[in-house]
This record gives sequence, C-alpha cells and structure tokens, in this order.
Amino acid sequence: MFWFLSDKINNALKSIDVDSLFEIRIRNGLPIKVLVKNKWGYLSASGFSICTSKAIIADDNEAQLVAVRASENSLYSVFDNVAKGFLTLKDGTRIGLCGECVRMDGKIKTFKNFSSVTVRIPHEITNASNNFFNYIIQSENVKNTLIVSPPGGGKTTVLRDIGRKLSFSHNVLIVDERYELAGICNGKPFFNVGECDVISGCNKSVALENALRSCAPDVIITDEICEDDYFSIRQAISGGVKIITSIHSDSVENLFKKPNFEKFLSNKIFDLFIVLQGRNNPGKCVSAYNENITRIY
Repeated sequence: MFWFLSDKINNALKSIDVDSLFEIRIRNGLPIKVLVKNKWGYLSASGFSICTSKAIIADDNEAQLVAVRASENSLYSVFDNVAKGFLTLKDGTRIGLCGECVRMDGKIKTFKNFSSVTVRIPHEITNASNNFFNYIIQSENVKNTLIVSPPGGGKTTVLRDIGRKLSFSHNVLIVDERYELAGICNGKPFFNVGECDVISGCNKSVALENALRSCAPDVIITDEICEDDYFSIRQAISGGVKIITSIHSDSVENLFKKPNFEKFLSNKIFDLFIVLQGRNNPGKCVSAYNENITRIY
C-alpha cells in the first residue's frame, strides 16, 4: 500500500494495523509522526511509540523522494495537483505537500524543494452515516445538505456512504475533483459507492454544468466547497438537483466568519447542516441544524 515510501519507513509500518492508521507526517530530518487510533505518536522500528527517542528520523530529502515516487517519477505529469499542494493516489490516499512556492504573474505555478509531506490514509466505513442519515432523506425527499467538520473529521467517508445508500433509490452523481470520494481507476471506483455515476479530476463548476446537461442526476455529491462554488451550486439547485457536500469548519456559528459564505446562508441554499465531531471521533454527528440555523439534534 505504501509503495511510495522508503523501505525503512515501510518496514516499520508493517507493525501497525493499517485499519487503525490515519496519518503519516514526514518532515525532512525530523522524527516521523503517525496518527493511530486517534492518538499521535512516533514511528519506531517496532511500530508505534510515544517516545521521541525511539522515533525513526526522516532523511534530509525524504519529502522530495516521497513526492517523486508518488508521482511515479514524473512530477510534471501531476503539475496541476502539485500547484494546489497535494497528490492523490489511485486508492484515495492523499499526500499534502509543503515546500518552496514558485510564482508566476502573481499566481502559484507549482511547488519545489519539498520540506514535508502529510500522508492521509482513507478508510471505507460502511454505514458511517447511520446516525444522521434519516435527517437527509425524509419521505423520499432528499435535503440539500452541508456536512460541517474540521480536517480529519470524516467528511469524505460519510459523503461516500451517503452516496452509496442514496444510489439505490435515486440517480446520484459524484463530483470527485481530487479522486478521494470514489477513487476511479481504469474506469471503476476503488471505493464502494453503490450505483453512483462519477466525474473525476474536474473542477466543480465545469463538472456541475456538464452533469446538469448530460447526466440528469437527482442528487449531486461533492467534497469541500468554498465561497467560489456558490453560483454553480445555486444553479444546480435551481435546476431541481439536490446537493450534498462538505466544508471545513468546527461549528455552524463559525461558518458566518468565512469570507463571502453568508451568501449560502442568507439565501438558504442548504436545508440541513450536519456537524461532525472531528479527529477524536471521525464521522460522529454531534449536532444538526435546519435552514434557519435552528438546532434539531
């Protein structure tokens, strides 16, 4: 699974149950950190350790080597993603990249001389949305839903599960911009998304426009929206399509602090807000709100 990591790191990871491993943080010349069963520690020769003294130290160019291997020795072929600071592998594993930013005409062109990488391992959890799914669909009516959670809270996992469940009763289309929701490889999804249609590697505005014209979906599911997606989402909803998506935030209240996000709220684009707990309990719903930001759970 970790073919893009060095033998030294791979041999140590063999002592850790991959089902309990969520993140690997590699910083050049520093101890390698891992998130196992929601607990941070260090990667040692024998697996997980809480002792810094036992930690495996990354080589001085470890991050650069990970990025090169993950791109199959061709960073140029994944130029667009590198410019956004990440790589996504065929199994949905996401690698965040930190390094030296290269700018052209005031815009980020790419990154180079990588100093650290964050490897986030996807986990497919069947029925991850069970404790709040009945809020999303009532009497066969699907609500426009926003999943709210800080990073690592399980947004992608629950969106995938929602799509799978709805696909057996509705025409569901997944817009998988970063290959994380479905993980299409050779025309087939790596993850179980039921009977969903999937558009991969395409920005949301183009994908939504194409979907409305040619795919006739009842529901569109996409991940991690921002204020720039407002027009595309509103256009889809006005065309009779239901939208289920997610956003980074630790509470509904803090959504009001996001620049320009008040357009979504003031125009009541979403009928339902589901708030997840976060890293300590990925996928767990801690509260739900209706379109008037009135708590219903």
